Amino acid sequence: SSVFNLEGIHMSTAAVAPQTTLVALEGLRAANLDSAKASERLATGLRVNRAADDPAGIGKASTLKAEIGSFEVIKKSLNKNLSELSNVSDGLTSITDYLVEMRTIALSAASESDSTVRATYDDALQELKTGISEIVANVKFNGVAVLGTGASQTIQTGIGASDTKSIAIASVSATTLSINGVSAT
Repeated sequence: SSVFNLEGIHMSTAAVAPQTTLVALEGLRAANLDSAKASERLATGLRVNRAADDPAGIGKASTLKAEIGSFEVIKKSLNKNLSELSNVSDGLTSITDYLVEMRTIALSAASESDSTVRATYDDALQELKTGISEIVANVKFNGVAVLGTGASQTIQTGIGASDTKSIAIASVSATTLSINGVSAT
């Protein structure tokens, strides 16, 4: 459906030179195309409907779409890393709780003279040390047991190759906590 009706124009009845008629018809055709494009843009609400409308704009839009996809991947990765860091934090909190409990048991054992009771306290201390070792072995960040190794982990924070941050986590073990030789006996 064109805006201009060309049906009533016949080359044989035109009172102007054939060259002028062809120019007029070409002008009408171009106006019809422009009108159709404008109607399509109005109907879709888009400035660019196809690559021919704006090649540079389509190229930029494609680049931006790819960047948005990259940012979505980075967002997922950062959320995963936050979750894993939360697990590391929870593990450290549990170790702190175990250490506080070990201190309480050690103080109680120090004031106890009965060797059987002290042996019970020692069993509790050894269980807590084992619990700390299990936490150290099982808390992982990016698949690495970071509490036992004190490893540094690098995470991607943006879409550029240099958009990284290093996270250093100190080694936590019975040795570094100086609880290897702790005993209530």
